This record gives sequence, structure tokens and C-alpha cells, in this order.
Amino acid sequence: MSRRRRGSSDLHSTPGRTSLHSSGKKSVEIPINEEPDEVTGPSFKHWYQNILRTKQTTSQADVGTYVRIAVKEFMIFVLFLTVLCILAFRIAGSERFYFKNAISSLFLDSPFDDQGGSFREASQIEDFWNFAEQVLVKKLYWDSAQKSASNESDAESVKVLYENELLGLPRLRQLRVSNDSCDIHNNFRRTFLSCYDYFSSKAEDKKPFGPENGTAWKYHSESELEGSNHWGLLTYYPGGGYYQDLSRDKNSTFEIIENLKASNWITRATRVIFLDFALYNSNTNLFCVIKLVLEIPPTGGVIPSWSFHVVKLLYYETIIDKFFLGCEILFVLLVVFYTIEELYEMNVMGRQYLKCFWSYLDLIILLTAWMAIGFSIYRIIDVNEMIENKLQDKNKYSNFEFIGFCQTQLNNGVAVLVFFAWIKLFKFLSFNKTMTDLSKTLSRSSKDIAGFAVMFLIVFFAFAQLGYLLFGTQVKAFKSFGDSSFTLLCIILGEFDFEAMQNANRILGPIFFFCYVFSVFFILLNMFLAIINDTYTEVKTEITVNRRDFEFVKYFQKLARKLNSKRRRREPDADKAVPEGRISYKDIKDNLRRFHFTDWEIEAFFAKYNLQEDGYLTKDELNKMAADLYLANPRVQPEPAKVDTESKGGISTEEFDALTARVNQLEGSFEYVVRRVEEIAQLLAEQEALEP
Repeated sequence: MSRRRRGSSDLHSTPGRTSLHSSGKKSVEIPINEEPDEVTGPSFKHWYQNILRTKQTTSQADVGTYVRIAVKEFMIFVLFLTVLCILAFRIAGSERFYFKNAISSLFLDSPFDDQGGSFREASQIEDFWNFAEQVLVKKLYWDSAQKSASNESDAESVKVLYENELLGLPRLRQLRVSNDSCDIHNNFRRTFLSCYDYFSSKAEDKKPFGPENGTAWKYHSESELEGSNHWGLLTYYPGGGYYQDLSRDKNSTFEIIENLKASNWITRATRVIFLDFALYNSNTNLFCVIKLVLEIPPTGGVIPSWSFHVVKLLYYETIIDKFFLGCEILFVLLVVFYTIEELYEMNVMGRQYLKCFWSYLDLIILLTAWMAIGFSIYRIIDVNEMIENKLQDKNKYSNFEFIGFCQTQLNNGVAVLVFFAWIKLFKFLSFNKTMTDLSKTLSRSSKDIAGFAVMFLIVFFAFAQLGYLLFGTQVKAFKSFGDSSFTLLCIILGEFDFEAMQNANRILGPIFFFCYVFSVFFILLNMFLAIINDTYTEVKTEITVNRRDFEFVKYFQKLARKLNSKRRRREPDADKAVPEGRISYKDIKDNLRRFHFTDWEIEAFFAKYNLQEDGYLTKDELNKMAADLYLANPRVQPEPAKVDTESKGGISTEEFDALTARVNQLEGSFEYVVRRVEEIAQLLAEQEALEP
């Protein structure tokens, strides 16, 4: 509580103004309880400024306005988050998981020999031919008996698992490298006449090979195939290459595979093989875009990988889709509103905008949202036409890879958007005491954590490189520097394979494990916890001594009590006078305003002595207030509180003036104590600096 008047002064109240007379000084009139000038008449600028105002652009001095704006901002964000979650959960569901699981199990886990081999466990070139002849042909194509059993009228229809239609033709594609893509050591040039390096754009071979009488033996560029790049386990691969489209007939496909195998379509120069096709399930209106990949490194063998993108490309067909369309329109309107609001914040805050953490989070959310909106518009305009063109000729390869990839990336973007939107909730929970403690702890300890992070990363990457060099050739978890780093992170979480490290190196393996656990668990992690704990203790102490922030819950509790007291005063037979022996909050507030106290200071002062929390001060509560003032300054003699029950004011002006004078004396005592504490703290700091 600031704003004190020292020296002799008299306050004379007049309607709307207060006159202050001081000895030897001119009389000055100070307006009180006057609202700021408002814009007369309709003003578009005044209207949109009120709509776009946020907590960052509003001063906390006016608590009522600040809270109203915070509540408005919170309610709009809850609407935004609700709509976003509705749209986000539409792209995920159990039917997508079961669809992907059924198709992946069918092609990846079906055995192609008596010993139980499968595509997932493929390790050599022969495994690919076994998969193509015994799994692909059997699982992708039906026999005539199966078709008649399903009452399938379309003889050209190819269904997988009775429910999933094959779209177009499957396609086999490979990429090759030239036989001079690497150098052979002089000592072995007589033994090896050719050398095939890892795949790269420089080493790629684009020359015809084999019989040179079809697409399988001639190179086609990425633009000719309308293909797209693929990020494999070893490297990036372009969308071109040598391709062979299969058939919609089982016997024809089997003959094509046999001819490729007999003509040595896969040679030492082959570095990757792709099998692409797409399925559509009409029951769930879902597409499954499938890519099976076999990478062939120069060391020999094969490395299998795969991707199954389950996406929904056709929308707005059912009633529920119409509901989602309404949610999408509302989402776009909210994003436009937030964009305008963010531009308004930039204009008002200036450089301070870049110093706020929430500004960067808002920008990430808006950029991600606009990217999602842009692709959704692209999907609505182009995807339907593209799908119609691809389905017109069933005897042609239908490339859904790019569409499926883009839809998958959109789903990933929406997932990231939902994550950051939930994180933004902390912005509105900052009024809560616990959240304030947490945020202040993190901000206060940021410098110490940054210094600790440098030390931790030095030790961590030293162990990661040591593990990679010690076990990289023998333990799968350490086969690369990235895998080694990830493995050490898993050890921190308690997941490790000590036997593998011990078998790789019986001496250095246990030493490595013990030194890493001791350094990270017993030293570094405890240092990190000590930094957080000490900072949290300081923040808790500081907030307990000097609590300046207000909380949403407490504010609304006081507001509810105030509204409840007003309701009771409006009831019949209870609004003529203040309850006997009590003083109302309104009377105390009106008198304290004469001494230029803010509403928040008045509420805090009143709440301290309003023990019953009923909106009134009793005689005992006034006596306690007077006793506290006496303890703070013994020269102030406590006087029993006198309540004027005959007047509507509840307390006389003379008694209230005496009480406020004692409050001013108490404030002076508090300031003296604070100054002494600061002086002592400064002396202690200087003494610590002088100590060796």
C-alpha cells in the first residue's frame, strides 16, 4: 500500500472531487472515481482494439480489466483447442490401425518357405524372389474359386482379404550404380574386375542393361515416372529408375516375375528394389499406400524396410463429414482471428514482442495451422480430380505415393499443432500459484541449467563416442554414433544390455558401463536436481514473503463473495441498513479511495481482517486490526472500535481517518524493516566477496 501523505493535511470531499489543503501550499483539486474519457459515438478503431486486446497488451494495474481480457482470451482459446482436437482425432482411429496391421502382417510376416522365412527377416537376394513368387502372387491375387465364393461380379476386380480393392497395377522398380563407381586396391585388381559403390547421384547408372527390350531394362527419369524421393535406411533414392509393371492377373504376374528372375534383373549393380501398390477399403473409406523396400549395400545381403500410409483422401460424403466441414470452417475463422491478434500484438508491443516466450509459441502454432489449411485446400481442389484420373484405367499403375506422403505429413503437422496448443494452456494457468512457482523456478535456474548442460553434453558425447568405437562393430545398439547416443539415453532410463557389452569386450565393457553409470547417475543427475531444488526453495521463499501476483481462483472467489453479498443486500427486509454491529466492504472501500488506494490494495487489506469472509468487518475484527497496528508501532494506542449502527455509513469519518493514519504508520515500519534487511544482505555479500 503506497500513496501516503506526510505532514498536516485536510481532506474535504465533494461530489466527484477531493480538495487537498496543505500549509503554505496552493489548494489542488484531485478528481476521484472518474472513468477515463471514452470514445463518443461509434468508432471502429475503438471496437477492434477492445476485441484484439490481450494480456500482453494490457496493464495489470487495472485488475478488473486485466482479468476480463484474460477470461475472454481463455474462452476463445478453449473453443480453438476443442475444434482442433475434434479435427485432429478424425485423422486417427482404431480402424486405421487395424487396416494397417492386417495388410502389414499379410505381406511382411507370411512365410515363403518351410523354414519360416518372411520379408521382414529377408537377408539375401534369393529371399526377394521367394517373396515375389510365393507371397506376393498368393496374397495379392485371388483364385477363381475365391472370387465365386465372394459373389464378385467384376472379373477384373482384385481384392485383398476380401475387402480391399487393388488400385491399378503393382510396380517393381530398381536403382543401379555403375561398375566404376569406386576404386579397387592395386593388390586386388587382378581378382576383382569391377567395383560397385554405395548408391549416390554420382555413382548412379542410367545406361540400359540386359536384353534392353522393355521398361525393366531402360532407365526412366523421375519426371517420366512422376515419382518421388525416398529416404531409406542407408541413403536417399530418387524417383526414377528401371521399372516393371505387374499385371492384375495372377498367372501373368507370375510369368513376369519368372522372366525377370531368369534374365538376371537383379545384379551386383542393383542397390535398391521397390515394390509399390495401393489398396482402397470402401467400408472405411481409407486408402493404404504400400511401399516395400530392399536395400542392397556393397557388403552384400539385403536390408528390408517398408512403409504403410493409411490415409483418408475422400471427404464430405456422409453427414458426419458435413459436421467436420463446419468445424474446419470455424477453425479457419479462428486462425484468421489469431493472426490479426498476433499482428496487433506486434504493433503494440514492438521489440518487447520478441522478448516474450509465448510470442514464439503463438507463431509456431499459426504457421503450422496455415500449412495445414493450405494442404487441405490443395486436397479439396486437386486430389479428387487426381484420383478420378488415376482410376479411369485399371490396367495402369496408379501412383498414390506422393498424395499419401503429403497426407501423412499433414497428419504429423496436425499432431505437432495439437501438442503446442496444449502447451499454450500453461499461458493461462500462469495465474495459479503452483504454475507460477514452476515457471519462475525454470526461468531463474536457466543460466545454471545452461552451464550444467554444457558439462553434461561434454561427458555424454565423450561416452557416446567411446561406446561407438568400442562396440560399434559387434553390438547393434552401437553400430553408429547416433545409435550409440540413443543407447546411452536409454541407459539413463534403466534400459540396457550389459551382457552384449561384456561379450563384445570382457575388460573394457564392464569398465565403460560402470564409469558411465557412476558419472551420470551419481554425479551429473544429482547436480541437476540440486540446481532445481535450490532455485525452487528460493522462489518459494520469495513468493511467500512478497506475493505480488494474483490468482484466477482467488479473484473469482472474491468476486463470487462480492456478488453474493450484493444479492443478500438486495433481498427484501435486508437492504435498508448494514447488519447491526458490522461495517460493509463498500463503506471501507469508498473511504480508502479518498486516500488514493487502488482497488486491488483495498481488497488485499480488507481480506486480511475479514476473517468470516462475509463482506463485513465485525467489532472484534476491527479490534484485531487496531491491535496489529499497536504491535507495529507502540506509540499508537489501540482503541476499541466503535460502530455507528444508526447511520447507513456504518463508521464515522473521524474513526476511519484515525484508522487509515495507523495503517500509514504501519507501512512506514514495514519499509524500515525492508531497508534494514537489504542493508544486511548487502553487507553479507560484500563480506563473502572479500573472503579468499
